[in-house]
Amino acid sequence: MSLPEPNSFFKQKRSFSDVKQHLLSAYLETWFTTYLAEAPEPQGIRYIDLQTDDATDALNTPTAFDALAQCLAKKEKLREILSLHLHHPDQAVLQKQLELLQTSPAFRLLHAVPAALVEEESRQEFLNALPDAPALLVMDPFRNPFALETLQQALPQAAADILMLFSPESMHKALSARKSSPALAALLGTRLQKIQDLLKKEKSKARKQEFMAEQLRQVMQHAGRFTLLLQVNLPDASQADHFILFATRHKQAYKSFKAILQEYSDYQPDGVLSFKANQGSPQLVLFQDQHLYSLHNLVASLAQAGAQFKYKSVEKIYEEHHLGTNYTKENYLAAFEELRRADKVELLNPKTLQAIRKPTYASVVKYKLIASG
Repeated sequence: MSLPEPNSFFKQKRSFSDVKQHLLSAYLETWFTTYLAEAPEPQGIRYIDLQTDDATDALNTPTAFDALAQCLAKKEKLREILSLHLHHPDQAVLQKQLELLQTSPAFRLLHAVPAALVEEESRQEFLNALPDAPALLVMDPFRNPFALETLQQALPQAAADILMLFSPESMHKALSARKSSPALAALLGTRLQKIQDLLKKEKSKARKQEFMAEQLRQVMQHAGRFTLLLQVNLPDASQADHFILFATRHKQAYKSFKAILQEYSDYQPDGVLSFKANQGSPQLVLFQDQHLYSLHNLVASLAQAGAQFKYKSVEKIYEEHHLGTNYTKENYLAAFEELRRADKVELLNPKTLQAIRKPTYASVVKYKLIASG
């Protein structure tokens, strides 16, 4: 099976700032577009950066502010209703970022003055107002206590989308500490003890890291969000360098960010995304269902979903089924081709409803024996 070659961005080691700027340049305009039509006024939309870059950028080096300025230049309504909030645990770094922002076109285009979350009073006001408007929160929850507190309070609010970038080292330090912060304990609940128990027993560093990141993803998922978790390994090494975790309740916001992240992911031999970058040579899997997401498991899941998906197109089934999974549109074509060969479904031409052999995204799926499930 010929599989796409991942985007080469992570083929060299990247800093936190590099990754954040790269992702925001790719996604920020799409995110704003998704919410602009829905934004209530006067509350508008919030962009909240709770881990501004650790160093001022050199001349001509792109920053997250440049991505923001490009969006503001194209969208007049956005300039009127967007509010920008910035924070960093080091006030000297935050001050340098505010100075950098004032030289950016974004500062001149914004109608509202950006808010620096410095004083305790301003931070509490900010937390109290979180439910009021759609918001994109960008943070490293393990290096910034206020970001962690914000995450814990924002999670129940449907309006907040969350983009987390963090290192395995900062995650391990926070989760293995003898005395956890109240915000971390409230966020993870019983999972925190589960994590700490595993850290004591597990020998493999890689398995520890993956387990911790997965537990955080599940917290987001259980709060009613669709989640995406990409593990970025160091180039030429099976060792995690970054984790990227995105959580949203908005289907279109999820779909758009998934389309971006999947460009960096390696693939399993069956064509399903691993959501790991620089994974190296995939290990031989003797049993196809050892992966949570595999073509084998997708076929089995779809085979039992006749009551839900009867007479829907492959495209429509993908739209409904892929949320919160590693599956791509191409995986659904392959799965329904297998189901047709197994005589579980018929694939129909959408215009004539005549049976066809090769599925397309428009093909209508007719289940031969509808199973409940």
